[in-house]
Amino acid sequence: MQDLVSLEKELNQASDPSAAAKTAEEGAPAPDEPAQRQKKKKREMLWTTRLEASIKYRARQAADILRGLVSPDRPTRWMSLFFLCSVLGVVAVVAVVAARYSRYQATHKSGLSGVEQTTKQINEFLRKQAEDARQRASLLPIGGFVVEFRPMPGKRLPPGAMNMAQLDLVIECDSKETRDLLQEQQPKVRNQISTALMGLDRDEVMTRDGKRKLRKSIVDNINVWLPRGKATDVFLTRFLIN
Repeated sequence: MQDLVSLEKELNQASDPSAAAKTAEEGAPAPDEPAQRQKKKKREMLWTTRLEASIKYRARQAADILRGLVSPDRPTRWMSLFFLCSVLGVVAVVAVVAARYSRYQATHKSGLSGVEQTTKQINEFLRKQAEDARQRASLLPIGGFVVEFRPMPGKRLPPGAMNMAQLDLVIECDSKETRDLLQEQQPKVRNQISTALMGLDRDEVMTRDGKRKLRKSIVDNINVWLPRGKATDVFLTRFLIN
């Protein structure tokens, strides 16, 4: 305890503004860096000493309680038991409160994540609905076409088969305005498509790459004629080869 008191006095004197002013008036040099480190070390020693003193004090209290429990004096035993039960009760209450708070925090976080997830799902659903509505507004069924393929030299078709195909087309436009324009000018649009369907090779059109080239050719023919806007794609909703 004397060490603790002496350390406190030294720190108080070092941190006393009047003492520092007095030192400055006397012309003493300002504390240098080693002095500052020494002061910090003393402060750490002070806190360590305080902690050790507090631990020793609590240990003595616990020892007194334990001795009171086995004391031959009945009131002393009852008081020690009452004090021990009170301490255990406080510890139990703190533990229960901490557990409930942790459970509340976990539930609150999961609830927030659930709300965020639901909001995200609703936004995604609305986005898809808006995209579907926009796509439906930009799609134009253009009807059916009969295509006659190029003659196949050296090949004979089976009896009853014709070198022709039937297909239905749906045009996808970049906007509803373009769709409305194509719908108003359907005869011209069909003429552009018929030009793209002329002279097709039967074997090539039956391949995936051939169908892709055919769709691109139809889109290009429409966009060459289209005064504004553009067709973005063409879908073959029916493709039947005789």
